Amino acid sequence: GPFQRGIHAYLLAHADRSATLADLLAAIDGASGKPPIARAFASFTNQPGAPALEATVTCAGDKPAHTTLAQHRYYPVSTAAAAKEQLWRFPICVAYETTAHARAEACGAMEEATLDLELPGAACPGWILPDAGEHAYARTLLTPEQAAALRDHAWPSLTSRERRAVFDSVRTRVGNGQAPVALLMSFMPKLLAGDRFAVAAALGDPYLVGAADGLVGLSAFVPAPLLDAARKRTRAQIAPLVRRLGLLARPADSLDDQITRADVVAAGRWAGDPALAQQAVAQSAHYHDLAPDPRITVATLAVTASPAFATRVRTDAFAEKDPDLRHQLFAVLGSIRGPARLRAMLDSVGLDPRVDARDLVALLTSYSDEPERAVVETWLRAHWDAVQKVIPTVGSEDFPPLLFFTGVFSGACDASRRDELVAEMTKRFGSLPSGARPTQHAIERLDDCIAERKLVEPSLRAWLTGH
Repeated sequence: GPFQRGIHAYLLAHADRSATLADLLAAIDGASGKPPIARAFASFTNQPGAPALEATVTCAGDKPAHTTLAQHRYYPVSTAAAAKEQLWRFPICVAYETTAHARAEACGAMEEATLDLELPGAACPGWILPDAGEHAYARTLLTPEQAAALRDHAWPSLTSRERRAVFDSVRTRVGNGQAPVALLMSFMPKLLAGDRFAVAAALGDPYLVGAADGLVGLSAFVPAPLLDAARKRTRAQIAPLVRRLGLLARPADSLDDQITRADVVAAGRWAGDPALAQQAVAQSAHYHDLAPDPRITVATLAVTASPAFATRVRTDAFAEKDPDLRHQLFAVLGSIRGPARLRAMLDSVGLDPRVDARDLVALLTSYSDEPERAVVETWLRAHWDAVQKVIPTVGSEDFPPLLFFTGVFSGACDASRRDELVAEMTKRFGSLPSGARPTQHAIERLDDCIAERKLVEPSLRAWLTGH
C-alpha cells in the first residue's frame, strides 16, 4: 500500500544516513497521492495537548440535517485554559441515525476550528456519534442528551470500542461537573454485560491491568459517611460476575473470563464482597502452593477477612528469602482494610529492625482507600525520622525511594488542608535529590483532585442517597 511504498522510499533515500521526522513524512506524502499527511501529523507532534471534539446538529425541515464539529484544546478542570487557540488537523467520520432508523456515516477533514458536515438521509437524527470508530486522537465530549440517546437508541449499532468511548466521554463530563453521576452509572449494566474491554471500562480499568476499584475511579470523592453505601452499590453491580467467575481460574475459562476476573476481583476487594472474601479465606491455608498471581490475590483478600491469616503473613514476610515475594507480602500487609487494624499492623511491623527500605515502601504505599491513607499519613508524620533512617537519601540517586510517599500526602484530596499539605510535601520532598519535579507533580495531582472533587461530590452524594 501507499504507506509501505513511502517507508520503502524513505529507507532507500536515507540508507546509511541520519534522517528526520520531516523526511519520513515527506516520503509517505509522496507515496500516498492524497492530501499531505505531514501537516496533520505536525499538528500533533509540534504542539502540546490534544483536541476535544464537540458536535451540534442543525435540523432544517425536510432537508438533510447538518452537524458542526468544533475542536478546542482539552484541559483538566484545575487548569486555566490558555488564551492561544490551537488547531489540530485530522480526518473524522460521524455516525448518525437516518430517517429509516439505520446507521450511516459522513466523513470530512478537520482543518479549522469547526467542520460542517451534511448528514444525508437524516432530516433530524435521533442520535449522533461524533467520532465513528473512535479513530481520531481526540477526546469526544458528548452532551448528556447525546449520551442518553446513544445509550437508549444506538447501543446495538455501536462497536465495543465506540461504546467504551461514549462511557469515557460521560466520565469526562462528570469530572468537569457537566453531567450527573447518575447518568454515568446508568451505563454500567450495559457495559458489565459486554466483553472484557467493556467490563474493564465500567470498573475503571481502561488499560486492562486488573486495577479496577469500583465506582469508575470516583472513590476518592465519596464522603466518608457514604463509603459503605458506595461499596454496597458496587457489590450489587458486580454480583452476577462474581457468581459466574468466582475468585480463581477454572479449566473451562476463556481468555475473556481470565482478564475479566482480574477486574471483578479488584472491584470486589474494594467493595468488600463477602463471597470473594469467603473463597479467599478457604484458599488461604495453602496460599503458598498457588501460582504467583492468584497467591497474592488470595492473600490480599484474606488478610482483611481473617486476622489469623494476617498474623501468618506477617511471620511469612519476615521469613521469606525470595526478595520479590517478600516485597509482595509486605504490600499485602499494607493493604489491610480498617483503620484500627492497619494502624496496629504498621506499629508492629513498620519499625521492626528487620524491615529494609523496599519492605517499608511496599508496606506504606499499598493502602486501598481514604480511611487507610489517612492512617498512613499520620503514621508517617509520627515516625518520619525513623523512616528516613531505613530509607536514606542517597545524593546520587535519580529517584530517592522517599519520593514514593508524595502520594500519601497528595492523595488527601481535601481543599481545607491544601496549603498545609503543599507545605508539608515541599518541606519533606522538595529538596531531595531529583525531588523538585516529582514534588510539583504531586502538588498538581492534589490540585486536580480537589478541583474535580468540588464538581463531582454533590452529584455523587445525590446518586448515593437517592436525593
